[in-house]
Amino acid sequence: MKLHAFILLSFLATTAFGQEGKLDVQEVNRRVEILADEINALKAYQTNVSKNESVFGLGNSASKIYHIPQGLSIGGYAEMTYFDTAEFNQSGASTNKNPTTEVLRNILYFGYKFNDKWLANMELEIEHVGQVYTEFLYVDYLHSQNINFRAGLLLHPMGFLNELHEPVLYPSVSRPELETVLIPTTWRELGAGIFGSLGNTTYKFYVMNGMNADDFSSSSNRGGRKRGGFYIASADKDKNQRASSAVAILRLDHQVNNWLSLGGSILKGNASGANDQLGQTMAELHMEAQGWGHKLRVLGVQNQFHDVREWNVNNSASLADTQRGYYAEYTYKLGLSGTNVLQPFFRYENIDMQYKVPVGVTQSGALDYEHIVAGIGYLPLDRLIFKFDYTWERTEDRSGEKIFGLGIGYNY
Repeated sequence: MKLHAFILLSFLATTAFGQEGKLDVQEVNRRVEILADEINALKAYQTNVSKNESVFGLGNSASKIYHIPQGLSIGGYAEMTYFDTAEFNQSGASTNKNPTTEVLRNILYFGYKFNDKWLANMELEIEHVGQVYTEFLYVDYLHSQNINFRAGLLLHPMGFLNELHEPVLYPSVSRPELETVLIPTTWRELGAGIFGSLGNTTYKFYVMNGMNADDFSSSSNRGGRKRGGFYIASADKDKNQRASSAVAILRLDHQVNNWLSLGGSILKGNASGANDQLGQTMAELHMEAQGWGHKLRVLGVQNQFHDVREWNVNNSASLADTQRGYYAEYTYKLGLSGTNVLQPFFRYENIDMQYKVPVGVTQSGALDYEHIVAGIGYLPLDRLIFKFDYTWERTEDRSGEKIFGLGIGYNY
């Protein structure tokens, strides 16, 4: 950039002479000021493009499009994992599991800002090396700080990680179990809504397509994600493209002060089945406190299916009336020399996928369990993390396992 500036200044100087061949100093100064403004604008643009900050609750790299005035933005993240399960489980039985390793996710973000009001943003995910998904794909109309509009394939605004799921932003190798089986992160569906902030409170309100009730299981809600029409086999195509049910979601977050935020969200509506619909209400409350290197997160979730006894009879299913869980996670960032940071953490999770069951459903001790996870991360840069942790799983039927994990994650 310095060479370009020198060439331009030389050109300006050679062209800023009057008719008598005398240097027009005022003209040179005017052109130098114009050039300085252009250079400053370029510096500001480059600074914005390289920002590593969350906007509207999205991940840092997913937010890149919001930092530029116009044009194309490209970002992404990746994570690689290694897991080794202990030879014996909680009851002393052999687990017979070999260590596993894989490139878990390779993500690309593409955004295009048409002007200061309209933009499009998308996340393309390559998961487990060969599975390709559209994670989100939406259009925003940015009206004002108070109200904006969004439509497309949207992430459900529930919990901590469903929107904010880049691996540098959470400490463990795996995402929390609660935000995997109960809140089925990453969870997305076609819909539309509004978002914005009112003082210290941010909000999101979406109306979205309902889940796929045929593929709920007693142990996890992940099968119910339609993923915007995703299907593997042709038999799945129709059920994941059904638009016969809908849900409404409201999320509120309030910044109490510089170190404490409180929030929650609620989803209510129906999931679609082949011959019927299944009512669903999910609610969560969350708290985050951070300061002086310390961070504490607490999240509690309850999911309820309505008229589930009739649903189970008609669909040969064994769903619970109510699922419930919570976790508390503490992280401490210990600054070393330069940008190096050590990040020890501890998380306790308690999950009961059969908190209440209807008549005819037998409760399983494997579905009432705890996860205790402890580990440490090393961040040589704020966009790069090396992780290791150890998970103790304890279940009511004593089938819990112990798992050692290693991970590498980065975003750009």
